[in-house]
Amino acid sequence: MQGQGVHARFYDSIVDSKSSERLLQLLADMRGAFAQAAEAMPSHEQFILDNCAAAK
Repeated sequence: MQGQGVHARFYDSIVDSKSSERLLQLLADMRGAFAQAAEAMPSHEQFILDNCAAAK
């Protein structure tokens, strides 16, 4: 988010208690959860058809 101008307000020291391997696994798990959630969502086109169609 740094490239979008969003900066952390604090540093969570819990990160220091995890190994690099564990952190990488946590990030991979998050990536998988995000991908799974995105796959379950309708396409943009389908969402518009289902929710934004003009009344006839």
